[in-house]
Amino acid sequence: MPVTDRLRYLLRSYIDGSSTPAELQELSDLLPTVEDDVLEELVDEEYEVIKLLGARQDADWNRLFNNIVRSPRSRSRWWQYAAAAAVVLGIAGSAYYFAQRPEKEAAPLTQSTPVEVQPARSGAVLTLSNGQQIVLDSAADGNIASQGSTQVSKVNGRLVYSSADASSREIVYNTVSTPRGRHFQLELPDGTRVWLNALSSLKYPNVFNDGERSVTLQGEGYFDVAKDAAKPFRVKVNGQTIEVLGTGFNVQAYTSTIVTTLIEGAVSVNNGNSRTALKPGQQAVSNDQSIQVRPADMQKAVAWKEGEFRFRSDDMSNIMDQLSHWYDIDVRYTGKLPEKRYSGSISRHAKIEEVLEMLHVLTGARFELKDAELTVIL
Repeated sequence: MPVTDRLRYLLRSYIDGSSTPAELQELSDLLPTVEDDVLEELVDEEYEVIKLLGARQDADWNRLFNNIVRSPRSRSRWWQYAAAAAVVLGIAGSAYYFAQRPEKEAAPLTQSTPVEVQPARSGAVLTLSNGQQIVLDSAADGNIASQGSTQVSKVNGRLVYSSADASSREIVYNTVSTPRGRHFQLELPDGTRVWLNALSSLKYPNVFNDGERSVTLQGEGYFDVAKDAAKPFRVKVNGQTIEVLGTGFNVQAYTSTIVTTLIEGAVSVNNGNSRTALKPGQQAVSNDQSIQVRPADMQKAVAWKEGEFRFRSDDMSNIMDQLSHWYDIDVRYTGKLPEKRYSGSISRHAKIEEVLEMLHVLTGARFELKDAELTVIL
């Protein structure tokens, strides 16, 4: 049996709790002998399996990873994979691999002044047609406002629009905006559900009674569009238009480049010069000049919606932009940004200290947090 197949079997056996003592020892002995790229690929493959089955969290993992970091290989290289595997395999608190850092290594995070930086929470600001703003973080469930013939309510933490008279011609526009450190979910008058990431906004009418359904997005949002063949659904973003009939897709538009990832159904992307249709599993990267279609990493595209940071060949700047949006912090750098790209996964509910610990292991960077400003020391 090839080494990779045997290693996969041993990992799966451990995950489902069927490993014998001999297999545990074999796994412990085998891990340090596996090539770096093979181990990285296996860890990535096992991620989804472990999410479904649930990882075991007992002391045997300590023994396995202790064997890794004591191997004769490059310690810095193995710290990267020990960290990635610890996150994937669910070591309780991720404390083990941090505790094993060489004693002389500088602390990955220093805090000049203690500050409580929290992960993003559900919240947004609703701007009504008359300019009135309602902070949804503190608004209680129940009726919030009336917009023409439409009732605006907060139900189980999300915004819901319901129209008593779908034929009403009175159309007004509302906007939901999420600042840094917030995310939110709403249901539009046609039943379409939208998830807004941090630092995003969605403008939409109180009722869809014309021949189309049209909204305007800034930032990032995931759309689960209610099917209505008679009324195409259009998302306008940065001068471009994404058109669908009923589908699930993610749109990221924090910059002039728009990334549209199709999960299911069908969409077309129109940048004014050309139109391109997508199939499930494809991603369009577009600006006002061109549209490029490529295979999508769908798990990465919607990881934010599922409560996860999922870095896959991301550069340092992109990673820190995500942290800035999610934790509501400003980021600055000392030293030259590395050209390397990094991969790793961790919960978006983790404390920022835990995320920075993981990034220190992956990248070697150190961090200083003062008030709400994070300095990346390269």
